[in-house]
Amino acid sequence: MGKFKYKYEVVKNIKEIQEARIQKEIAEFDLNIHNLKNEFDNVNEMQKRYAEDNLLGNVKALDIKYHKEYINHLENIKIGIKENIIELQRGMDKKKEELVQKTKEKKIFSKLEEKHFEEYNFQQNKIDALNLDEIAIQRFTRK
Repeated sequence: MGKFKYKYEVVKNIKEIQEARIQKEIAEFDLNIHNLKNEFDNVNEMQKRYAEDNLLGNVKALDIKYHKEYINHLENIKIGIKENIIELQRGMDKKKEELVQKTKEKKIFSKLEEKHFEEYNFQQNKIDALNLDEIAIQRFTRK
């Protein structure tokens, strides 16, 4: 009995590599989103602390202006981070759709391999049965 060789093995391997690559990209998106959320939390905490700072005593109008501008600046940073998170989330959703497609393609090739292997086994069993029949006929004719 010979060894089974799947003729689409290279294509199946490529599909598996593509699937692994997309999984890695999704993990990178997830890490970037996590980092941005941490950065957002840090800026938010900084903004709260700065907003809680009371300007007491003799305060110049310029200090009040800088105080408000800094709080607005932190708010703008938070808005930018939110936009980046949304953009990364969209990119991750696209990669997840790609991953679903690549997984389907890999499954198709795996099922095709199983069918080819079953056909191979059927053909091998058929050949083995013919060989056994031939041996039985030769023994029968010798007696």
